[in-house]
Amino acid sequence: MVSLHAALAALALSGVGQTVFYDFYADWCAPCRAMDPTIQELVARGYPVERVNIDRNPQLAARYGVQSVPCYVMVVDGREVDRVQGGTTLSRLDRMCRLASTALSRSSMAESTRPSVPLPAVESRPPFSTTNTDPPITRSAVNPAVRQPKSQLPISSPGWAPKTTPDSHLLAASVRLRIEDPQGQSCGSGTIIDARQGEALILTCGHIFRDSQGRGPITVDLFGANPLKGVPGRLVSYDLKRDIGLVAIRVPGPLATVPVAEAGYRTAPNDAVVTVGCNNGDRPSARHSRVTVLNKFLGPDSLMVAGEPVEGRSGGGLFSADGRLIGVCNAADKEDREGLYAALASIHGELDRSGLTCIYNPTGAATAVASNNDLPRAA
Repeated sequence: MVSLHAALAALALSGVGQTVFYDFYADWCAPCRAMDPTIQELVARGYPVERVNIDRNPQLAARYGVQSVPCYVMVVDGREVDRVQGGTTLSRLDRMCRLASTALSRSSMAESTRPSVPLPAVESRPPFSTTNTDPPITRSAVNPAVRQPKSQLPISSPGWAPKTTPDSHLLAASVRLRIEDPQGQSCGSGTIIDARQGEALILTCGHIFRDSQGRGPITVDLFGANPLKGVPGRLVSYDLKRDIGLVAIRVPGPLATVPVAEAGYRTAPNDAVVTVGCNNGDRPSARHSRVTVLNKFLGPDSLMVAGEPVEGRSGGGLFSADGRLIGVCNAADKEDREGLYAALASIHGELDRSGLTCIYNPTGAATAVASNNDLPRAA
């Protein structure tokens, strides 16, 4: 009997007349699980989907340079013609398969006369642009990271500040982040969790740094009483498995902050919560909801919250009814129309790893956020 890995490898190396849509995933990857309904729909439409568990088939993952999951690779005639890293829309993957089928038909008809050159990459439109009409992606941001050309980033109105509402403090402590990478920019949300002596610490998700590998320039837009746009940010740390990131900024004055819930804080299904994020890269907005399920997927602790996040809310905060931060938006479960949030254990773990336990536990042994030189730097 031929093993799955051997069959996939043979198919990948085959010649003319073969198209394969590789879905690289891992059992421990919650965002991969959130994309399952989308992949199942591709299968139902008759596309040649091959699911590849990177832990069981590391050779094939290495062959295609897969460094994080989920990752989708389209192969035509043994050549990679398109790739999507991270969660995306059904529309984007459907277009990827249809265009690849067109490329196969053309290449087959011209095979006898064309020169032997690599097939060019399939052209695709960024998932998020001012002309995009695709439905919301299946994880908020993922790509919970919203991607678009720099010239199409939305511009906030000068002097805007949130109206006075019960959620005003949460909105004022929420930010929009942009991270440059070789293909453009990623856009997400974040929450200011500490500010002192001219520096603030922002909590966000980790996957918005995936494409830049943590090396791209970061800018932050603030929306408090004194809004600022384009504040330079410095990456403190990020972790793709926890899907948590930390960014530091220098600021000229006081900022609104939200406390991170302490160790031992417990969340239960049906608890009332508030989520804040930047829909499609816009100003932050608040949604009132409730917790539905704890630890629905394998991997780090997580919370499911009623209501599917839209693009741009990745990294935004999840807050308890009394205004404490208890989670970070990571993805969306399209099938159940729920949001997936990293839980406190992941937030505390990343703060601990960065020597910042004091952010949620003032009596714990950690490095205080005192100056620009005091915050640890990303590896």
